[in-house]
Amino acid sequence: MGLGGEIGLLTGILVLGLAACGAQAQKPADRPANRLSKETSPYLLQHAHNPVDWYPWGEEAFAKARRENKPVFLSVGYSACHWCHVMERESFEDESVGKLLNDHFVSIKVDREERPDVDEIYMSALLAMHGRGGWPMSVFLTPEGKPFSGGTYFPRDDFAERLRQIQALWSDPEQRKRVLDAGERAAQAIGRGGLRLPGGEVSPALLTGGVKSLLERLDPKHGGFGGAPKFPPSVRLEFLLAEQRRKPDPLALKAITLTLDQMARGGMYDQVGGGFHRYSVDEKWLVPHFEKMLYDNALLAGVYLEANRMTGNAYFRRIGKETLDFVLRELRDPAPKSDSGGAFWSALDADSANPEGEKEEGRFYTWTPAEVNHVLGEADGALFCRVYGITGAGNFEGRNIPNLLPRPVEAWAAELKTRPEALWARLDRMRAKLRAARAKRPRPFLDDKVLANWNGLMLRALATGYQVTGEARYREAAEQAAGFVLARMRGPVPAGPEKGPEGVRPLRHSYRAGKSPEVVFLEDYSFLSAGLLDLHAATGEKKWLTEAHALARRMVADFRDEEGKTLYMTPGRHEKLLFRPTSAEDSATPSGQGMAAGVLVRLGRLTGDTALAAYGRTLLESHASNMRLTPDFLPGMLVAVNTLLTPSEEPVVAAAGADPLAPGDPLLPGDFPGVGGEKEDPVTLSLTGIPKTVKPGQVFTVKVGFTIGRGWHINGEKPGDRFLLPTQVSLAPGPFKQLSVTFPPPKKLKISYAEKPVYQYLESMAVTLKVKALPGAEKPAAVRVNVRYQPCDEEKCLRPVNTTLSAPVNQ
Repeated sequence: MGLGGEIGLLTGILVLGLAACGAQAQKPADRPANRLSKETSPYLLQHAHNPVDWYPWGEEAFAKARRENKPVFLSVGYSACHWCHVMERESFEDESVGKLLNDHFVSIKVDREERPDVDEIYMSALLAMHGRGGWPMSVFLTPEGKPFSGGTYFPRDDFAERLRQIQALWSDPEQRKRVLDAGERAAQAIGRGGLRLPGGEVSPALLTGGVKSLLERLDPKHGGFGGAPKFPPSVRLEFLLAEQRRKPDPLALKAITLTLDQMARGGMYDQVGGGFHRYSVDEKWLVPHFEKMLYDNALLAGVYLEANRMTGNAYFRRIGKETLDFVLRELRDPAPKSDSGGAFWSALDADSANPEGEKEEGRFYTWTPAEVNHVLGEADGALFCRVYGITGAGNFEGRNIPNLLPRPVEAWAAELKTRPEALWARLDRMRAKLRAARAKRPRPFLDDKVLANWNGLMLRALATGYQVTGEARYREAAEQAAGFVLARMRGPVPAGPEKGPEGVRPLRHSYRAGKSPEVVFLEDYSFLSAGLLDLHAATGEKKWLTEAHALARRMVADFRDEEGKTLYMTPGRHEKLLFRPTSAEDSATPSGQGMAAGVLVRLGRLTGDTALAAYGRTLLESHASNMRLTPDFLPGMLVAVNTLLTPSEEPVVAAAGADPLAPGDPLLPGDFPGVGGEKEDPVTLSLTGIPKTVKPGQVFTVKVGFTIGRGWHINGEKPGDRFLLPTQVSLAPGPFKQLSVTFPPPKKLKISYAEKPVYQYLESMAVTLKVKALPGAEKPAAVRVNVRYQPCDEEKCLRPVNTTLSAPVNQ
């Protein structure tokens, strides 16, 4: 039975909206402030003058819902989320919508960057309902916090109608019982999916399989893995780079360099000011979503500098440095002007005001030829526009995103009969002038909260920057940020059984305006510890190793699960939620678990702490089966496996004040037994019927076989219930055209959670594709087929599988 079916009782009521990211809303100055005015989150403060009676996340809101017997409307977003603010302008600023919410609901607003645990739990529910999610996340809950329906962005009229529909259901005692039952089943379903660890062996085969899986998904023309929209594959590239050091592979190196080169030359990279926007909406990396996030730039700066260190590619060094310099210039609180001096802020918005004062996405970053010529003069302006593709027609809503996609600077230098270094120097002078002129425009909104985990990622990038370039300013910036987080973002040592390692003060997740709420997450410990270890490696300063060792001991004591197999997202003393989330899958950032495993392995080598080293290996063994089955989702874990299986070049140093654990300490090797058990592999795929040789115009048939294990099933192409994830098979890009795809008839079933029959495959089957070879297919190539499905049994569903099958032709 699928999770979507359990949660999707109200299938006829809500339609999923669309989500994206990036802007800020205008606030009426004369409207009374609501409860959010007392918060410190910039995102929550943006909603402090809505006519909605918002509550921040907490017991006060749920107590009101129980007392007044009202459903809860939960809205989750973040300050740089474009569609979050579109929904605010359309709905939350509307007096009539505010009245509907205030009369019939208790409304809660959450900043997902402050409370990633709340976001994780309810996004799990949304994904189970619809198979996709995004922000703003709009979820309806029972007064006990159990989700019964949800979506993302809703246009104003649709949202108002849905509020009325849910209010009508809630007012009918019989219908309300159905809603409560749906919420109960949803809570049970998403809670069951939180911890599934079949375990397995940690071996080099995991690394080889991970590389193979990524190379099969590579876009051979534009780089990246998969199609549009394209997010920067930072963690995947970090894994491929680590593997290049262990086991060089020319195909993997080509994937790395192609992807890095194309991302840097496209519009996703800010060609004038440096640094990367959030992601590209097209496959070419040309048109970005324009927000700039600290974590993206930290991860990408490190990857580019590491690629420079490996390949000697000067362009990668340039991009890495420019990205670090952008962060130091625009996302850093300059010491000592404020009490957060030296720490790094979170994000810049996508939207800013145009000359008419209206918010416009990308306005700060785009240009017309006239604007360029006004700053640079006609001669330099003409050259800049020619090199960076700025035309009268424009490439983005009548304006231009500067880019180098048609030709790199080296090709322009050859055409202009000059040396590349001379042309770069001239372009750099122009870029500096344009950056100075751009700084006078209305600026995008700055989210100036400090997050411990994202600052940890910046420590890693700056440490790499110092190692690669030798520039002391990168070391100094890293040391200032580390000193701030360790001094200002800590709480008192808990009392009683949660005291943990003696004297180690627990971290705090966020900081703004002198306040640091009493919440912390696994990523805060693992990312910061990793950053401190990299800072120790770059500087040789023993204090950073000592701090990393102490934090890691606190991390394992506070976050490990009851069986000693894995780490939770939240510490044991955290507030009780629907379930305690845990995941090893990477998202826009590495997983907290993958980073933790690598930290523990490194600390075991550096300090002789065998208990931490043993637990690091246990984490990897716990997730080994998942790494084998779905390596694309766990590159951070694979980086840690690479660390475990690769001889270390770091010197062994006993950390002062943090000796190896002694008997009686809370962490001992015997506490963390290895994980055994059966390996769960319910579906096996095959690709057959590929001719050995093909010619353009040739038509042939291929089959994708699904061997489904006993007791398991997958959904049909059209499952019959929109909350079930359909099985999908389609030809991947290449010199072939898909003419048709044919699924065999599925089983028609009547099950309890759906009002209509559903269609599923309970036995092995094959999907047939009719394919035509196009020009270019006569050369060595590969037929590649994208496959997506979700295996379920009667009690649980596994994570959806997205993979690409490949078979060579004309080899």
